[in-house]
Amino acid sequence: MLDQDDVLYSQHFASLLAEIHGQPQIDVVYSGCKVVACEKIDQRVNKVIEVMNRPWQPGRLLIGNTIPNHALLFRASVFHSHQFDEDFEIYEDWEFLSRLSLSNLTFVHVDEISCEYRIFSDTEIQSYIQVHEDKGYLDHAQKVITSILKNLELSHFDKIIYLVNHLEKQQQLLTSQLSEQTQQRQALAQQLEQSHSLEQLLADTCAAVGIEAAGRQGIAQLIGRTLPQQTLFSIILPVYNTEAAILRQTLLSVRNQAYTGWELCLVDDASDREETRQVLQAVQNDPVLAERLHYLRRDTQGGIVAASNDAIKMATAPYITFLDHDDNLHHEALLSLALKLQQQDYTLLYTDSRMIDHSGQPMHTYQKADWSPETLLHINYINHLTVVKREILKDGLRADFNGAQDWPPF
Repeated sequence: MLDQDDVLYSQHFASLLAEIHGQPQIDVVYSGCKVVACEKIDQRVNKVIEVMNRPWQPGRLLIGNTIPNHALLFRASVFHSHQFDEDFEIYEDWEFLSRLSLSNLTFVHVDEISCEYRIFSDTEIQSYIQVHEDKGYLDHAQKVITSILKNLELSHFDKIIYLVNHLEKQQQLLTSQLSEQTQQRQALAQQLEQSHSLEQLLADTCAAVGIEAAGRQGIAQLIGRTLPQQTLFSIILPVYNTEAAILRQTLLSVRNQAYTGWELCLVDDASDREETRQVLQAVQNDPVLAERLHYLRRDTQGGIVAASNDAIKMATAPYITFLDHDDNLHHEALLSLALKLQQQDYTLLYTDSRMIDHSGQPMHTYQKADWSPETLLHINYINHLTVVKREILKDGLRADFNGAQDWPPF
């Protein structure tokens, strides 16, 4: 049965027929339905105000209809014994379905939304009940209930008992879930309060020792200060005609390291780009970078291997880490490596890495395999960020591997 403003989705009949076909014990099958509010003038769909998709419950139709006509599919035999009552112009479908449910016909619910019940109005619609109230339909409900009462027999009370029992079980379940959720909420509130207290304690501690950064960044700096204050890492940074904005980001990522046990070995490979030279000049005047800086400007361009080897010669720390002139170090990069080296005297350490665009947005994350010498024979899966003992690189990098200079030592 279809009204002029009803909508059936393409799979509607296929879904219902698939459920009822070959199962003669099923008399009526129905699916879920969206109740959609539409503007009366241009018939534009505004919003879904309700979804009618309830599983079958014996007795539920005795207190109200939750199944639109066009969501139903009947066997033809149903209409041999039951018809619509012509005395009902309003809620005739509810009265009809209530009689079917009292006749012990078998209803089956297909848990799928396959149709729409569209409501057109000049005013904003908030609910399905509101529509019936505005149209004055609710006054007709008493007539349907009177008809249902006339048809009730003692055996029908089993359906009502089932419905009441089901509702009581649902209430008990919801009460139990509410109690559990309340306990969880109280526990979370307590954890949140403890977290705020801890956060305040850490903030006060950071401020007391001169750390201005807040949150995780401040905590990372605080942890960094608990480590031995030695120069543990020599950062090898060859530069050639790098775009100023990119080079500033690279240098800033070094400057902002939570762990301060580093020195910067920076070699300018004879850059002739003015903006690059200006940034490199500013580095030598930066109060944080300058005190940890070993700087060399080459007279002639020698390539990345020559520049890196010059930087390695200036290194004094026990570990060397390579940094390209367009790389960004995570704030906690050196801290993570320093903490690892507190546990064991490693020869080489490497981390996962991430490729980012010019705006800093992640493009790809490289989650690297565990140490695998065999894999290194055919691909440099390590790449950056890597730290290696300086003694391993005492002879420098091989000039004939320009562009892949860090692979052979690995």
